[in-house]
Amino acid sequence: AGKRKNFFMVDNRIFEYGLKPRDIAVYCFLCRRMNRESNVAFPSRRDIANGCGIRKEETVDKAIKALLEKDLIEKFHRYTNAGDYGSNVYRLKIDRVVSEMVVLTRSLNHILYAEKNNKLYRLSR
Repeated sequence: AGKRKNFFMVDNRIFEYGLKPRDIAVYCFLCRRMNRESNVAFPSRRDIANGCGIRKEETVDKAIKALLEKDLIEKFHRYTNAGDYGSNVYRLKIDRVVSEMVVLTRSLNHILYAEKNNKLYRLSR
């Protein structure tokens, strides 16, 4: 089994969207819980609230709404095998961010990267 890394990454531009601190906290929590292969996370509203130090699940809902409005995440409903409602699935829209990073690095003639399946691969220095 691979060793779990003790950090996660968040795009620096998160501070440029005019988000409230609660929105940034929820976004960071989703980044932390994201599956790197699929770019999705599926924590419950209660887990998000507990992880961010938020008392009410309704406050989490407001943060999720703000992230959806800024087009930073997508939200899907998940159902159990019995057809009951389960936790939501959140997809971080990092593909757009990755594409912008590739264009930026190429335009700066700095380190060049290639994008493949929403991952960056270093080409040259």
